[in-house]
Amino acid sequence: NDGLADGAEDANADGAIAGDANADRVMDPGETWTETDPLNADTDGDGVDDDADGVPLDPARGEYWTFDLNLTDAQVASLQIGVQANATDAYDAAVDQLTPFGVPSGGGSMVSILLDGSQLITDRRGTYAGAVWFFQATAGGTPLTIQWNSADPIAASLIIRESNADGSAVAGGTVGVMDDFNTVAVPANTTTYFAVGYGAVSFDLTLQPGWNLVSVPLDPRLPDVDSVFQGNQSGDVWKLVNGAYTAATEVEIARGYWVLNNTGATVTVSIPGSLKLQNSFDLNAGWNLAAPVADAPFNPIPVPLTTDPTGAVVGGVFEFDPVTRIYKVATQLESGKGYWIYLGQDAAVALGNY
Repeated sequence: NDGLADGAEDANADGAIAGDANADRVMDPGETWTETDPLNADTDGDGVDDDADGVPLDPARGEYWTFDLNLTDAQVASLQIGVQANATDAYDAAVDQLTPFGVPSGGGSMVSILLDGSQLITDRRGTYAGAVWFFQATAGGTPLTIQWNSADPIAASLIIRESNADGSAVAGGTVGVMDDFNTVAVPANTTTYFAVGYGAVSFDLTLQPGWNLVSVPLDPRLPDVDSVFQGNQSGDVWKLVNGAYTAATEVEIARGYWVLNNTGATVTVSIPGSLKLQNSFDLNAGWNLAAPVADAPFNPIPVPLTTDPTGAVVGGVFEFDPVTRIYKVATQLESGKGYWIYLGQDAAVALGNY
């Protein structure tokens, strides 16, 4: 009754909740649940049904998880990442495990988690917030395959990205949410790096007194306007639809909104949500209230914008300054702001930085 298939919630098909030691369907102290409850629409009791919850087993509430990556033709069979109560972001001898091997030589294959100069096969953190695991995958004389269970509820909150050795993203490399696919391959006789990060993040949005033209660079966990702006909006929140203003009931990614703050003070709201791994968004000919999509640290999108077909943007991109209350030409798209963009024809516009 929570919108998730029972087979996805009970991934090992044993009829029980993994981690529920006494099978009472109650998260008792010391239990580490790794499956959601098919008989409970809201496993973690946070008011959001599991199918809509970016964090269906929320570590902040005392629930923890592990996630396995299985290897073929490698020196170890699997790696494990996760979140556990007594863990930290550093190596924890009580819960983490060092690899028993170094970087292989003589044609062997190995994948390890790199952390503070050490190589691990198990790494658990104390919180999912901002957690990123960095992997080095070295394939020997045959290709190396890394696989995982994309039906695991946690997979929907994990993002894997092909990286350079310094941790920066590889342009055009593999990137995606781990419930969308379940395999990455490393070609023979090569070393590839991957970063796996928890995609449930928060964005801090500032509302100046008066009117603000704002946006949210992620998919809000609770998208209704009251939850997003947390009661700091006065009256309706406005969006542009087919050239006309319409009162918004929910906040969508890549769209700008007019919000009136009548509190008399500058207000900052923290908005939890999940990352949207999408660069291109379809906009209509004419005026659009659009906005950038980004992941932490929410770097700006340069202007001029890339469009398909090319040259679709007519004139500049405009932003509203809520302090001076005037429009100005934008030189970049900043997360949290909405922008006026005029298109001479329907086009796909690059609003993301993935």
